[in-house]
Amino acid sequence: MRINGEKLEELLSERAVQFRAIQRRLLTRFKDKTPAPLQHLDTLLDGTYKQVIALADAVEENQDNLFQSFTKLRSATHLVILLIGLWQKLSPDQVAILEAAFLPLQQDTQELGWEETVDAAISHLLKTCLSKSSKEQALNLSSQLNIPKDTSRLKKHITLLCDRLAKGGRLCLSTDAAAPQTMVMPGK
Repeated sequence: MRINGEKLEELLSERAVQFRAIQRRLLTRFKDKTPAPLQHLDTLLDGTYKQVIALADAVEENQDNLFQSFTKLRSATHLVILLIGLWQKLSPDQVAILEAAFLPLQQDTQELGWEETVDAAISHLLKTCLSKSSKEQALNLSSQLNIPKDTSRLKKHITLLCDRLAKGGRLCLSTDAAAPQTMVMPGK
């Protein structure tokens, strides 16, 4: 929906530029001392106006759909956090860390969406408190958040997070706990 929204906004912008160009041409025709035929500019203006209105309605509908989808995603994410917390018997502090990673936004927007922010947050957790080695902690995050082409990378990171929690990894914010020895294997 975000990609569709970008395309609709781009089309709307193009039609608005076209509409203003037709308006300018009509105004120059009307200002002429010797009236010239309109050459169907009035019909073109009317058609472009209808396209602008239709595209504006489509942008608004897409934004409403995006908001509804984000609300559903937020609810499903709360459920996943609850299930992970119960599955791994996480403390309230650890659940709060998961919530901060999985629910960083109050609203999904065209510029910044849930997918890229959650992926960055989970990547950070995997590289800090859930890292397997100090070499993994040294890896750097990319500073640019872009709309992902698909969700395969996000799925991979969520799977890694669950795997590391299942193997005894702990979610914590302190720098001491980010050391590799925090990975306690069950039965040791």
